Amino acid sequence: MFALTLTGLSMTGIAFAAPASASLAGEDPYCKAGYICLYSGESFNSGQRWDYDPNSGYQDLPDYLHDNVNSFKSRAKGCFIAYTDNGKETRVVNDGDYQSVYGRGRFGSIMDAVAGSC
Repeated sequence: MFALTLTGLSMTGIAFAAPASASLAGEDPYCKAGYICLYSGESFNSGQRWDYDPNSGYQDLPDYLHDNVNSFKSRAKGCFIAYTDNGKETRVVNDGDYQSVYGRGRFGSIMDAVAGSC
């Protein structure tokens, strides 16, 4: 038997529980503090991964992630960058941000680079 910890409530008031040892949503023991981890596959566990250190400044995405960021977890602040026909577009990323299906939205499918700040 294991202890349960309340992790959230739905709009109907039904509680969802998880084992006390479960990670909080968005945590990734493989994405180190101070990094932004980008994945070519959805759900953080498929495709190729790239760990970006915001202290390294502006970086173009590797070819396998260019216009193909399908999920990410952020353990640092940073900036996602896309160059479009309308110019440069940016998205601020904060420590703790994550998205398991980022490529299904517009920005993950047009992302070109990352930086430490926008």
